[in-house]
Amino acid sequence: MDYIEEGKKPPKCKNIISTPQELVKKLRSLIGQKIQMTGKSRTDGSNFRKIITNYLLAEYMPESCK
Repeated sequence: MDYIEEGKKPPKCKNIISTPQELVKKLRSLIGQKIQMTGKSRTDGSNFRKIITNYLLAEYMPESCK
């Protein structure tokens, strides 16, 4: 499954979106992991967003609207 493409679709209902507290719990395991940096801010930011998106959507993919 392409989590990046699936992650671009809005959820069916806003009530199924994670709360900030839930996001903190889910992302806590990423602390301390090594992330390869290129030194280019746009590339590094894009890669970091992809890591976060893949991590979150691999655990829970909300039903998207059609």
